[in-house]
Amino acid sequence: MSHLSKKLILNFTSDFWPTDVLDIIKKYILTPKIIVSTGMSINIWYSGVLTQKITGHTNNVTVVSLSPNGKYIASGDVDGNIKIWDYITGNCEITMKIPTKIKCLAWCPKSAYLASCNGNQVIVWNALDGTMCQSIFSNVPRIVDENDDYRLYCNEVLSVSWSPDGEQIATSNLDETVHILNFKGGFCEKIFLKLSPIDFSGEPLRNKFVWILKNNCPISWSPNYSKIASSINEGVVHLWDTISGKCSKRLGHINLVCSFAWSPNGTHLASVCYDMSRIFIWNTESGICEKTIEYDESLRKVGWSSDGRHIVACSYTSIQMWDALTFELEYKMLNKYCDSFSVE
Repeated sequence: MSHLSKKLILNFTSDFWPTDVLDIIKKYILTPKIIVSTGMSINIWYSGVLTQKITGHTNNVTVVSLSPNGKYIASGDVDGNIKIWDYITGNCEITMKIPTKIKCLAWCPKSAYLASCNGNQVIVWNALDGTMCQSIFSNVPRIVDENDDYRLYCNEVLSVSWSPDGEQIATSNLDETVHILNFKGGFCEKIFLKLSPIDFSGEPLRNKFVWILKNNCPISWSPNYSKIASSINEGVVHLWDTISGKCSKRLGHINLVCSFAWSPNGTHLASVCYDMSRIFIWNTESGICEKTIEYDESLRKVGWSSDGRHIVACSYTSIQMWDALTFELEYKMLNKYCDSFSVE
């Protein structure tokens, strides 16, 4: 169900139906579905109940993403397979392939294009027919150490996010820069510079890069286009002004940030840290943390429902959903091996 349909139902029922009926409608109509990776399969949860299980991957699923129109699910695995599933039937419509593990998938808000990354390359697919319609490279990669088994590249693309108008793609890179790519033109328009130089020597920093390669360092364009949030290497979320390219706010955390999500109106950001059991709710104008939500396990990812009424987070073994206004816990769903989820 679309965000507009939910809003119309909520407005109508609030005026004409008693509270007990409204509670039922909110639970069974307005509650979003949650699509979750679990090992080699995909689970779909609704109102705290597992309603569907999709299988077809032959190795662990690393990322799942629901299309903006709600018709398709995109998923990727460690073998480099990208699959497009029909959301209703659970049938696999198309499979695409790249040589490396799928770290991120991002749907274009205005079309059926799907962006993924492969080394220092961003690949855009037509999800309707599986063809590659654009390939955009960052600068030529530099090998840090020829004898290093990890073969670390200084500007490997770690994560991608589309602009709200579908014209640009923001990338989070290993060298702590944010690149703004022109989708149709296939070139880099601007680079938001890293805030501190990188020293490639030393074991502690090498360990930090290993952590980066194992985890998806997030980036996300704000719904109103004005800001880009990114985080890499440290417990800070940087809010970049998309016009000036300057960092307007630094949201400080006490551990490495592993996930964040904008509220649909762009006024707040929810974030979680590596090896911590707490969700932080930030005011993006003031840069102040206004609320924290406690979880009972270390968190991996956080998300916001498209209507802004729910906040969802997952650990390795479960998913929980809260009311975004009261911050009351609504559901807890046991889901082992959760690496990624997507919320309606």
